[in-house]
Amino acid sequence: MLVFRTAEEMACALSSPLDPTLRERLAAQRNHLLDYPEHAFEELGVFIVIQPGDSLEDISKAAAYRLTGKEGFMIEAEIGTMQIVDT
Repeated sequence: MLVFRTAEEMACALSSPLDPTLRERLAAQRNHLLDYPEHAFEELGVFIVIQPGDSLEDISKAAAYRLTGKEGFMIEAEIGTMQIVDT
């Protein structure tokens, strides 16, 4: 699991060897947050990249709130598949 809570963490991730699709999606989300200069990155959200083997409990802990309820997921999530590129 990859977790980005600050602009610095996101910048570090974007400069590391990531799957190109993941890099593109993270950069797009970061750029979207730049539309809100009156708020700090940390105020706008947390980005969690879930990897194989991550449990719902671990993800909820990383998010610092419950992700599911009686009706299913309580938040919107972008679901896709990609791989981290090791160099």
